[in-house]
Amino acid sequence: MHYNDFVETIKNYLRHYNEWKTYIENLRQQIIDTENLIREPAAPQIPHLSHTPISNSNNDTQQDREIKKKYREIEDLALLQDDLHRIESLINALDKSLKNLSENEKKLIMWRWADHHPWKEIAPLMNMSIRNCIYKNNEAMDKIANAMFGPESTPIGKELVFYKMVK
Repeated sequence: MHYNDFVETIKNYLRHYNEWKTYIENLRQQIIDTENLIREPAAPQIPHLSHTPISNSNNDTQQDREIKKKYREIEDLALLQDDLHRIESLINALDKSLKNLSENEKKLIMWRWADHHPWKEIAPLMNMSIRNCIYKNNEAMDKIANAMFGPESTPIGKELVFYKMVK
């Protein structure tokens, strides 16, 4: 990944931050609902009340269908838990990275990327020029990139060191 890729990835995460937080809450509720379905006892077998032949091509009894349904629910639960773990770990890492920012940097980042405000609205709120807001945004993005992806996220060319050649 190049430096720009790290920053663009973070911007993408932040653009979806609020939606993903809501998605996590919804997933948790879905997991609870699925666990409750799994705990429910299977429906008792009901004798057929009609003399008409059953047109069930696979000849599964009601208990067989209930067992298959339980297995599907267990598989669904595992998928939901995997999805929750994946998204939640990403959001937790992003939250930890945001905690490393100053309060002003965090406001700037959240207003711009999570709340989708344009720079011309953010600048007066921050008591800065648009250019200074963009500069502070770039600094904050560097901090988030370092916190989330480590030192390889910092561009090498950003800090140049000059050596004087002695003859």
